[in-house]
Formats: sequence, C-alpha cells, structure tokens
Amino acid sequence: MKDSPPATLEVPFEHRGQRGTIRAAVQRNEDPARWGYRIEDFGEQLRLATDFPACHAVVDHPAEGYDRLMGWVQVVWSGPPGSVAGEFDPWATFADLDLPYCWFGFAPELFDAPFGGDRSRDLDWEAHSWLCTSPGSLLGREVAMLAGFQWGFQLRTDEVVIAGPGALDLLAWKGDLPILERQCPNWRFAPTP
Repeated sequence: MKDSPPATLEVPFEHRGQRGTIRAAVQRNEDPARWGYRIEDFGEQLRLATDFPACHAVVDHPAEGYDRLMGWVQVVWSGPPGSVAGEFDPWATFADLDLPYCWFGFAPELFDAPFGGDRSRDLDWEAHSWLCTSPGSLLGREVAMLAGFQWGFQLRTDEVVIAGPGALDLLAWKGDLPILERQCPNWRFAPTP
C-alpha cells in the first residue's frame, strides 16, 4: 500500500541574525512500523496507531556550531469537541523533569505520531509545535519562541480526520505560556528572542 502524500508547510524564522525555515509535513500513519513503533514499546496497541497523523519537521538554518542549538516545545490541546484543554507534551521519558523541550539539538528535527486508544469517543487533538532557542546564555534556563505550527486530528465515529500543518502566531504562543510556565517553573519563557 502506498502512503498518502503529506500535507506540507514552510515557516520562515530568524535566529541569531540569520533567516531559516521550518519544513513541516503531516501525513496519515498507514504503517506504524515504518515510523518506529515497536511491540517492545506499545505492545498490542501498536495497531491502534494506524490512520492517525505522523508529523515530521526539519529545520534549515545556516548557523554553525552552538548557534544551531535549538529545541522543540510542544503543547497539546485535546478533549471532547467543545471542551478541549491544553497540556504540556514532553517526551515520555522526561515527563517528570523540569525540562520544556521534547526534542533538543543542533537544528533539531521534530517527529511525533500520536494516536488515541478509544476510537468510539469523539476527540479533538491539536499540537502547537514551537521551535525555540535560548536568547541569552546557552547555559541559562530561558526559552524564546522562533516560530511554530499547529497540526493534529479529529476523531469522529471511528474516523480519523487529519488537520494541518498551519502556521502559528505570537498570540498562540502567549496562549500556551501559562501551561509551559506551570509545568517548568524554573524556566523563563520570553515571547521572542
């Protein structure tokens, strides 16, 4: 079976005085094993990931060395239609740490492929994926947003409808800040670098 083509988006940003681009793609997960789902991690639930979105974003930026150090912060808004709530979305292994990043590195990639276990209940699920940087010292605990995009899915009567990607603005970042500040109290979140 051939995978459905991804929906794509390019989001420009500026970092350390140079322009860069986020290239984000969201597509239907038609083969969980292709995306690294393993029986060791998910057991029999592995098959439930089929049809949900797989999101992959790459960062293109000309900086070198430590100037390429960036991270992805993610907030998810989910719940039954009409009553979604936001929550911090860490990498599961780091969930109990005071760390705002899901993915962190030199021009880091983002990959996420969520799924819902109970397909009998309607659900809205939207991720706000933010590329961020340390605007001052790389050793400090300060996070500033460079750019972001939204993506996700709606679950309706066992049908998964994939949404996005779409660019996010500063207003959306400000809406996510209370969640991030509550989850990572030892970090300072700035609107932009």
